[in-house]
Amino acid sequence: MKNKGLIIALLALAVLVAGYFVWQGGANDEVSNKEVIKIGVIVPLSGESAFWGQNIKDGIELAKDKINKNGGIKGRQIITIYEDTKGEPKTATNAVNKLINTDDISYIIGDVISSNILAIAPIVEKNTVPLIGFGESAEITNAGDYIFRNWNSASSDAAITGKFAAENSKTIILLSRNDAFGLSAKTIFKKVVNGKLKIIDDIQFDTESNDFRSIISLIKNKSYDAIYFAGFHKEAMEFLSQYIEMGGQPVDIYGVSSWEEQTLIEFIEQNYPGTVYYGYPKPPDSTLAEVIEFRSLFKQTYGKSPEILNDNGYDAVMMYKKAIELVGSFEQEKVKDGLYLLDDFKGATGEFSIDDNGDVQKPFGLKRINSKGVKWIQ
Repeated sequence: MKNKGLIIALLALAVLVAGYFVWQGGANDEVSNKEVIKIGVIVPLSGESAFWGQNIKDGIELAKDKINKNGGIKGRQIITIYEDTKGEPKTATNAVNKLINTDDISYIIGDVISSNILAIAPIVEKNTVPLIGFGESAEITNAGDYIFRNWNSASSDAAITGKFAAENSKTIILLSRNDAFGLSAKTIFKKVVNGKLKIIDDIQFDTESNDFRSIISLIKNKSYDAIYFAGFHKEAMEFLSQYIEMGGQPVDIYGVSSWEEQTLIEFIEQNYPGTVYYGYPKPPDSTLAEVIEFRSLFKQTYGKSPEILNDNGYDAVMMYKKAIELVGSFEQEKVKDGLYLLDDFKGATGEFSIDDNGDVQKPFGLKRINSKGVKWIQ
């Protein structure tokens, strides 16, 4: 956690000192300006989470190309080095060690998997390398001074869904991934609904699960009017397909923000007789210049409209650019301090701020899916 007032005061002093040395030795600046900025990117580019990783990559590359074509950041071009984490903590750990010790990167973007971020956080902290990730687990809030994210914490997601469930359901079954994300989301959801909803069952499933039939057999004859499912969109698709096939009750189902995926949404609209709810960051102001530019550039480059995490990947690069400009330095510790100073940042995902824990602060809402389509209800 950082004191923003102290950071501002120290940076003001640093600017004065830097100004003196620039005046004393301007010739050296011409050499340093020819250097590059190496950003290491750790995302799943294969496996069940590759969809998110590729979307993040598309956004990152769009921002990188835009910046480089316009002269780079303070004259330096950006180079991105990608490592496929496959959604696995061990692979993510090996990737980060390679990026830091072999590739000599300055900053990191990734991962989208909470367990991976928590696994690599100690390495990032030890080496004082800033990291901007996208994981939801509430544990990431306290993962370290150099850990940031521009995706809302599970505390936002599960809290808004839990509040709605507590007001509209009476009995519920909890299903969650057995990992940092699933357990964090479920814990927050339970805390919100505690004493307001009767929990009929609380079941964890393996992260590699694609067969939920034994769980469905266990719960389908019990008395409940809602299900909370803290799992990824592919797991949700498998669960719902099997739940419908096995004659599960058409109860309200509460999901998570990663369910914002068109194939899953269309499946629910066309096949599930009940209603599904999930929290999601509210859409940005469509009149914001940065939003208009991003959407236009994305469509021009990729020939389609942006999807989940495209804009977050783009903004991660832009956040580093803004932080460097704020502190007037490429030094990792100073850039880290610059990230804490991002208040009312305007980007592809809209306007947001970074709090003293490195978490993004942006409006969060609730969406509903049924046979009539998708609708914001909060």
